[in-house]
Amino acid sequence: MAQRIFQSFRRLPGHFTAFNRKTEVGEAQGNAYKAKICSDYGFPAKPVSISYDPILDFLSLLTRDGNLAVYGKPGVVFTATHNDPAEFIQVLFLNGTRRLITLTESDDVYLWELTVTAQSSVRFVQTSCLKNITQKLRSNFVNGVTNVENTDPNEGTNHVTAICVATDGTGFLLGTENGWVASVRLNIPSKLVSKNFDYLTLPTPDEAITPSRILNGLSPNRQHRLRLDAVVVLSERPGFPGQLLIGYSSGLSLIYDLRADRVVVLLPWKHGLEAAAWCGGNGLPHRSSSTATPIHLGMRLLTAHSDGSLGVWSLHDAGFSCVTSSPAAEPPVLNMEDPPTRPYGPFPCKLISKVFWLSSPLGGITAFVGGMPRATYGERHTVSLLRGSNLDRAAAANVVAARIAAAAQAEDDDEDDDDDDLMPNSGRRPNTPMHVFDPDAPEHVCLDLPSRLVDLLPIGPVGGPAQMLLLLCEEELVAVDLMTPGWPFIRPPYLTCLHTAAITAYSLVTQVNTKILTALEAAGAHYGPEGRFGRGSAIMHNQNAAGWSGRSWPIRGGLALVNGARLSTSLIDDSALFTDDLLLTGHEDGSVAFWRLSACGCMRRIYTLHTAVLFEGDFGLPGHGNEMEDEIDAWPPFRQAGVFDPFMDDSRAAVQMIRLIDHTVAVGGAAGQVTLWQFLDHTPIIKPVTVAIKTDLPGFQWKGYAPLRVSFCMLRSPFLCSPDPLRR
Repeated sequence: MAQRIFQSFRRLPGHFTAFNRKTEVGEAQGNAYKAKICSDYGFPAKPVSISYDPILDFLSLLTRDGNLAVYGKPGVVFTATHNDPAEFIQVLFLNGTRRLITLTESDDVYLWELTVTAQSSVRFVQTSCLKNITQKLRSNFVNGVTNVENTDPNEGTNHVTAICVATDGTGFLLGTENGWVASVRLNIPSKLVSKNFDYLTLPTPDEAITPSRILNGLSPNRQHRLRLDAVVVLSERPGFPGQLLIGYSSGLSLIYDLRADRVVVLLPWKHGLEAAAWCGGNGLPHRSSSTATPIHLGMRLLTAHSDGSLGVWSLHDAGFSCVTSSPAAEPPVLNMEDPPTRPYGPFPCKLISKVFWLSSPLGGITAFVGGMPRATYGERHTVSLLRGSNLDRAAAANVVAARIAAAAQAEDDDEDDDDDDLMPNSGRRPNTPMHVFDPDAPEHVCLDLPSRLVDLLPIGPVGGPAQMLLLLCEEELVAVDLMTPGWPFIRPPYLTCLHTAAITAYSLVTQVNTKILTALEAAGAHYGPEGRFGRGSAIMHNQNAAGWSGRSWPIRGGLALVNGARLSTSLIDDSALFTDDLLLTGHEDGSVAFWRLSACGCMRRIYTLHTAVLFEGDFGLPGHGNEMEDEIDAWPPFRQAGVFDPFMDDSRAAVQMIRLIDHTVAVGGAAGQVTLWQFLDHTPIIKPVTVAIKTDLPGFQWKGYAPLRVSFCMLRSPFLCSPDPLRR
């Protein structure tokens, strides 16, 4: 009897083994569950270089970790990853060949190719790799040297400091730290792909350009005065086949004729060389015709130096002599057309790291990186654009601005000092704007970037005007429209900066109601996709900014084949279709961004909701009225560029949770605030509700954020803080 009673107790639920067993986490194995990445959205981490193929109209981007992507028109993207762990620094297209090369810190060169398979699909594959190419070059030269007298045994290739692609796409040129220049040729592979990937051919000892080889063609007097150190500039001379521009860090530049094996001309300068670009004509507007072709690009050279100066060299009489077997004459030494000018001088300036001369129907555009006054704006990341500028007159205006600033800061300076000493030769008064440019084309802007500039790249057809200038920053890609007056910005369809402020929450909503999408699109069209506040909105509303461009994305390479059942008819640049899915991102500044997604990494911000306007605090919401009026006549003429804004003093408005249910958006913040948002055809009366959720407990001390206070603006005029009512 007793045994039966105990057996009954054993059958109670608490004694069942299934109730006492701990929950086991099951792992899916095999092909039961398989996740596949279809698209990467947003901006990649650690970008290092971009390149453009004007023939195929493709853009490539490389990250330091080895992630490589090639973009065409919206909807066309090819991605790949290097298998070898290394730090990558540069990517370059071999124009028109569907091939590109990547370079690492350890001088490894990888060759990639877009190959077409039998099914008419395209694959992005690595076809060759040269490990430590500088070491292979040195061993190749040492083992194959035929004339020991022309080679210094102490010379070494060390690391690659400059690289340039041949115009015909058959190879590339390398410049090294010790002044060597070598040409690497690309072999045409056979139908049977080699397992060793022997597609790259190193130069022979007779083909390499060494410092000894260059100096041997000069007189002994010149040999002692020239220093051929690290190669920083390599460029083929346009219109002169076989002539190569070589620039050294010491400030010396020269043109070397590969066919005649001699130096054509020497271009020495006392300050270090940083960059160079070929330019046509004088860069002034063409008065005769708006479509006039610029003067030959190979006739003038624009150089940038370590002291923040720009210099122009005229090469009209250099390189035209015929190649003969007779001994070559001593190469001439040229001087700059005019003394070099620091655009933001006269006081010490930072170096100009990159420079471009871009052809344009309205006159040449000079673009350069850096050159800011070291004492005042040395910490800023800038890119300057000038068209039709007179740098000498601009420098005279800089002298006036600098003297006025120095006089204002000096405590013992006499207010009645001679104003005549502050006037340049042009007779301009000190209290007038310091812009002194060609009156026919007064265009000058200094783009102020929120993050460090990584690379600069012009976009345009072969032989045609530049359409766009890409600024690759650490945190975003900035695109400048060069075809529209005022140089407005273009919103990229891919590589979009999701983290305009730090992302603190996100939510993906699928199959969103069409009415909600229409309302968001209408609100974004009214205020702008960036909303009424923030850095992106400041680009549109500031008086000294050109705003956003309406021109379509100029990169149109490839053919987009998008298959999907839920693609809407909303287009971007008449090519990319968007789904009815929404990605909502919450940010540290209290904003909520609404993104529409498409295939192949394309996305578009349609609206931004700023919840911080409801509360009191320093949430980085600038007004667009009088803040920028005082800077319109400032020098340099700064303009905000980019939407990345990392600075936030008060993070209580940070979004912690986002929910979109039917027609209501619920947003939860870091300080305990919850706001509900709807699109209505009227302005409702809003009454804040305070909920006490913290009880007084003995020994408990609250260490979180203090609650936010509702702003006075919201209590008096709620419509000023709410979205514009959309009447449907």
